[in-house]
Amino acid sequence: MAAALLATLAVPAALTAQARSQITPFFASFYAVSSYGSHIAEGTFTANERLSNAPGIGVRLSVAVSRAIGIEGQVVYATVGRDAVPDSGSVVGAFIKGNVVMASGRFTYHPRRSNFRGILGVGYQHRGGDAWDESKFSGFTGKFDHSIVGAVVGFGARANLTPHFAMDLDVEGFLYSSDADQSQTLFKSKFQQDILVTIGIPIGFGGGS
Repeated sequence: MAAALLATLAVPAALTAQARSQITPFFASFYAVSSYGSHIAEGTFTANERLSNAPGIGVRLSVAVSRAIGIEGQVVYATVGRDAVPDSGSVVGAFIKGNVVMASGRFTYHPRRSNFRGILGVGYQHRGGDAWDESKFSGFTGKFDHSIVGAVVGFGARANLTPHFAMDLDVEGFLYSSDADQSQTLFKSKFQQDILVTIGIPIGFGGGS
């Protein structure tokens, strides 16, 4: 994955480092830390449901406000579905295809003489696809929670692989509370954490000071 990014999106590291603005296309990996609820899957067997781990793609726009502070906007699309894992090994689990679109706006802090940065902001997650299409579930009369707002926290690091190429690696958490079926009784509201790991090549534009 890193080799493909370098081959197709490589830019001079010196230009990236001096630019006040950057656009960073990236690959992403989505991980759900906890389940969003449980229900009766078959007979008396209980199944825990969670968002599935999945790959994604995205783009990030970064603007330096000062040497230490920046602002970013980011959008990610990932093929995240629903995983149902029964408590009993005798019952087969289920997977339903879906997707999520995640958008966030955040501030970044860049310590002096460091390639690291801290991330803090607000995020939005929209769930779609068959996994969250109410018409696909016979007998379900409610409405799923498609749109979720939460906090974004994380950190990033830049690696100057050669004098001409740089790569950004970010790890961020999306923290939120959601009731997957809202007013229905199948699930209850839970605090959840979704993790994004991204790797991309920053492309700088605009002059530095």
